[in-house]
Amino acid sequence: MFVPSGASFGDPHIITFDAVEYTFNGFGEYTVLSVNNGQFVLQGRMQPLNGGNNGKSPATVFTAFAMKQQGGSLIQVSHFAPDCKSHSVPLA
Repeated sequence: MFVPSGASFGDPHIITFDAVEYTFNGFGEYTVLSVNNGQFVLQGRMQPLNGGNNGKSPATVFTAFAMKQQGGSLIQVSHFAPDCKSHSVPLA
């Protein structure tokens, strides 16, 4: 049985469930995955990566994820690496 999979790595390079590959350097919060009309939602926070010219970089990285299944609890996972600009705005 084939089970589709997706991935994200780097700044971030993304591979979708249908094997489309792209790079996305957006800054903000985005819906990464929504299943069955929102019965399960995964949201990701992307923030600028420090470095490069004068401490600025065009790259962004995932620093937090929040997920919720309909009727379930909200789960949030955050990681603020020392080389990322951190913000204390809660997801979802």
